[in-house]
Amino acid sequence: MLTAVPLPDQPLTVLWQSTLVDIEPGSRYGYRHDAAAINTTLAIANRTGAELRFPLILATTDPEDRDRTHQSVRVGREAPALSEPTDVEWGTLAASIRAQAASQGHASEWVEAYLGRLRAVLKRARKSEEIVLQPGEERFVRTHQRKLLTGREENRAFEFRGVFPLPQFALALGGSLSVAVALPRAVGRVPVDLVDWTRAYSPQAFGRDPGLPPVAGRYVVSWFWQNDPELYVSYRYAA
Repeated sequence: MLTAVPLPDQPLTVLWQSTLVDIEPGSRYGYRHDAAAINTTLAIANRTGAELRFPLILATTDPEDRDRTHQSVRVGREAPALSEPTDVEWGTLAASIRAQAASQGHASEWVEAYLGRLRAVLKRARKSEEIVLQPGEERFVRTHQRKLLTGREENRAFEFRGVFPLPQFALALGGSLSVAVALPRAVGRVPVDLVDWTRAYSPQAFGRDPGLPPVAGRYVVSWFWQNDPELYVSYRYAA
């Protein structure tokens, strides 16, 4: 007998999130794209006052621009046979995500497109481990994803862009987020130019800001904040 995959009725509460992004210079070696290897760790807390159940894939998936050649779904050893989440559960969660995203200033068109991709991912939730948190319990989650980056024709620049945290998360009061993006290292006759980056949220641009040298020969841009922004970094190869 199949059991329906449970979905929460609101975005998951995040106590903190730390994301490290390593930009891979594939286009310098015959590939069509560069890529962003995105490693994220975060702490999810149950502040609902009742038992909280959700598929792990909800907490470890960003459906935007994924590199489909690098995907993995964690499956619990004792995972029960599950069916897809019900339409009612999805509708409740989606409505809550819409309200949160609107309060953060995200465009409704972007939110609807994101929800469409997230819904498609959750159709595979039956392959994911089910996470159960008791009231007040916290859970550490780690995820790795890859996004392909295509250079823009007008200025030959590549751009990494992301929303932190993802719309299916809500940052707890007093919580914090950190993101660091490392650009490819200049090699031989192919220097790398840091073109632009999000200037809000007190960024540190290592290799560009006074007193902040490159990190292992690489530009690194980092942020630490307590809001819900969209961040970007753009760069290009000078030769």
